[in-house]
Amino acid sequence: MNNNVLIQAEVSSSVPELMELNEYGNIDNIESLELLLQRKKDEMRKKQILSQYEIKQFQTGANAGKYYVKIDGKKHQSNTREGLEAIILEHCSGVMPKNKTTFKALFDASQEDRLKRIKDPAKRISAEETIKVHRRDYRRYFAETSFEAKQITAIAKKDVIEIVEYNLERHDMKKQAFKNMKTVLNQTFNYALKKELIQFTPMSQVPWEDYNDCFVASTPIKERGYTVDEMSEMLRLTQQNEIDNPADSRHWSYEFNLLTAMRRAEIPPLRWDDVHWEEGYIDVHQEEIGKKPYFIKPTTKTDKDRYFPITESVAEFLGRLQENNRIHHPESKFLFPDESQELGCISPNVTYRAHKRICQQLGITIDKNILRGTHAFRRVYLTQFIEGGGSIDLAANIYGNSDRTIKKHYLLGINSKASANIIDMTQKRINKQNKVNNSEQQKCI
Repeated sequence: MNNNVLIQAEVSSSVPELMELNEYGNIDNIESLELLLQRKKDEMRKKQILSQYEIKQFQTGANAGKYYVKIDGKKHQSNTREGLEAIILEHCSGVMPKNKTTFKALFDASQEDRLKRIKDPAKRISAEETIKVHRRDYRRYFAETSFEAKQITAIAKKDVIEIVEYNLERHDMKKQAFKNMKTVLNQTFNYALKKELIQFTPMSQVPWEDYNDCFVASTPIKERGYTVDEMSEMLRLTQQNEIDNPADSRHWSYEFNLLTAMRRAEIPPLRWDDVHWEEGYIDVHQEEIGKKPYFIKPTTKTDKDRYFPITESVAEFLGRLQENNRIHHPESKFLFPDESQELGCISPNVTYRAHKRICQQLGITIDKNILRGTHAFRRVYLTQFIEGGGSIDLAANIYGNSDRTIKKHYLLGINSKASANIIDMTQKRINKQNKVNNSEQQKCI
């Protein structure tokens, strides 16, 4: 019989005793019962592992009084028996020393585990950026709390509820921020489950619906865009900047961002080879990510290539840009070169800094609580595109968002007059065709 079967048998034999305790009210709920069972199983597993090793004590010499044991032919020693037992457990799968089974330690381990399985360099850098966000959320919600020092096996539903409500009390949390906090919790408990440190996660027992009314209202989407007049003024200023400092690619990249509403990370790696004049499109298939050193990832954010149409305005801009680069950046293959950078092109942050400067010049407030950076251009274009009769599916293909994401995060509201005009045009087409059909039927009679 293997160790797991022996341990399971011993734990199972304790169930009647635990259930009897529960009947007399000594265990107040099923969660406490499960927690007690989990602890007993952990104790059995540790005893079983330690019983396979012979711990001895030095009797003479410089190490007299110290404890030692051989693990896989190598001698390990410690001043105390408990310290040596911790070394044994650390070397055995499924059991970790206490300092490695705290919530904090397992969160860190879960992030490292995610990276360990990614071999593709581009995907690894993308994952590293995501992990930075998770670590930021961890620092915001769990760092320097008693919760992060708790043993994962000792964390119960009430502990999760306490840390959740503690954060709701000290932060004005929007729904997305709350989801980010839950992600950190889920990742850590799921990793502990994977490592068989726990048999269940307390997350499933928390009444999450109780917190539906605890969030600060998000800024309405319609307040997170720019007016056409504002964007027109932005365009005027950046074109003046191009005249004043034609060699500076950041001004040109900003105008391109204004005209296309592409993601900032998709703009730096664009090359002239990506501009297909005759076919009438720009091939968008890469993005620049990271923070010094930057890295060109050979896919877009959604891992899908896109073809952005070359409109009259974009064609006119590209013509001016090509002539400008011929004079100031004759050797570069990039649309937006920066020879001072290792990659030879601008970084994504350059475009945003240009945006902030122009907003300051125009007196447009940038509020950190209202997400209204260059990404807001996408909301304006997508709203105008769909109000003008374009389909959401086509918009999704051009701008690289799913139709669900466009509906939820990008439409700035419905322009009733524009909507009525589109419906009216459709109705007129139907009525016109109906008259044609009736006329043909009359001829046949």
